[in-house]
Amino acid sequence: MPVHDIELTEITVPDFGLPAMQPCVSGQEYTQRVAQVRARMVEEGLTHLIVYGDREHFVNLMYLTGFDPRFEEAMLILGQTGRPRLLVGNEGFDYAQKVVEIEHTCTLYQSFSLLGQWRDTSSPLRMILEDEGLEPGKRVGTVGWKSYDVRENPHPPTCIEIPAYIVDVLREAVGDRRAVTNAGDLFTHPETGFRITNSADQLAVFEFGATFASQGIRNMTEQVEPGKTELAIVEEARLNGLPLSCHPVVNAGPRAPQLGSPRLRAVEIGDPFMMAIGLWGGLSARAGFVVHDESELPISIQD
Repeated sequence: MPVHDIELTEITVPDFGLPAMQPCVSGQEYTQRVAQVRARMVEEGLTHLIVYGDREHFVNLMYLTGFDPRFEEAMLILGQTGRPRLLVGNEGFDYAQKVVEIEHTCTLYQSFSLLGQWRDTSSPLRMILEDEGLEPGKRVGTVGWKSYDVRENPHPPTCIEIPAYIVDVLREAVGDRRAVTNAGDLFTHPETGFRITNSADQLAVFEFGATFASQGIRNMTEQVEPGKTELAIVEEARLNGLPLSCHPVVNAGPRAPQLGSPRLRAVEIGDPFMMAIGLWGGLSARAGFVVHDESELPISIQD
């Protein structure tokens, strides 16, 4: 093998730019997802699927509909046939009309609304479920955000993480506690879950957010300097309003590295330092020390 001359050169970080177009998942793909889930329901012997979502736990609901609850909870009732029914609160009702990507029936269920708002014109949940055919003899799968195994319960399918008052009404409607089970693995099982495999359009949507997240980290990295506060460093990220997937993280000194939010603390030479930006599609994080060279590192970690 020939020996080549090797030259060590310092280069600048390349500028990859930011997207000029925003990709999306089509309504046709959402409709295909619903059809695929329904086929799996038949295989699993489920007559109905209940997909719950709230501000933090909405991804399975969004996977099927394109809808994410902003201030409230929401729930999709999916039978093997017919129009899916989406239950939303007061503030989610108009929003759902604009963003839901599948043919559906949107029902105002005011118990999903914020406290202090009116909740006196919706039908009871039991009546809504009966309208959707939930009755004795039916088998219902619930989907929230987790599934469980024998480490949590000797009968894992009975471990259900969505609100208990919903589970209670479901069990009352079908008349058999064992007929309501956790079906979260339909979406997130590491081998067979629907969300484990992504389409090209979905990957493009993820990459769109990931690009802005990584650019935010680069922006902050280039502006870290002694005397600047953690809050001021976050301003350098130039967040543009894309939805966050986690709170922005910047912390230095005794609190670093951990997941705490930034404070009005000035960065000092020698500080350990951590930053993270998470947007829908990707999270970027970096950690290190605020130093000019190795001599300013703590003695215990100097090379």
